[in-house]
Amino acid sequence: MRIVAVALISLCAAVAQTPPGSVTVTAFRNVAVPADEAVFNVSVLTPLSEDLKSVLTAASGVNLTASNLASVYTVGQGANQNLAWSFNLALPFADVPSTASALLNLEKSLAARNKPWVVSFSIEGNQVSEQAQAAISCSYADLIADARSQAQLLADAAGRGLGPILAVADASAGATASGIIGIPGLNIAAWFDVAPGPAVTARQSCAIAVTFGLLFAH
Repeated sequence: MRIVAVALISLCAAVAQTPPGSVTVTAFRNVAVPADEAVFNVSVLTPLSEDLKSVLTAASGVNLTASNLASVYTVGQGANQNLAWSFNLALPFADVPSTASALLNLEKSLAARNKPWVVSFSIEGNQVSEQAQAAISCSYADLIADARSQAQLLADAAGRGLGPILAVADASAGATASGIIGIPGLNIAAWFDVAPGPAVTARQSCAIAVTFGLLFAH
């Protein structure tokens, strides 16, 4: 899968006390990758006599598996007791319309067979896939280039030449995810009573502190 990362660049420079005759510059880049998966919640209400195998068999067209099962519990009382099966299913945005159609067809199929089952579903949110998160990386070559540009400005302001790199320290933070997103190109309201929200993104803060030597101008 091709991932396009958007880099938002900010730079911060500070003159360090050590070593003498040097300048230390810290370069930052925040790399963000947008959500690429929708998370469905699928609820199936069945008689107490049904088991997980029968539920998964009935929902085979939706590709539910045992690993998608989030919980199972009883609802109702006495002769009206039923089992409520709750599944979470994460899938690419492109598969949302076909999955929604498959779930609607499942409801119709169960009704046609007079099965006393109730199927309901909704989109609970969005997430960045593990593959997309794994693709987030810091470009240290770009960070060093950013740091060199800032250091050159400081050296010029001091009337000095910019020397070689004396030290490099990694100051990066880990990846985080936040927010929820509407699915691009999909009219969610056609199926669900939900509204698109702000974008989910996985972010990684990349930062290095680079120390350059300063040369005396001739």
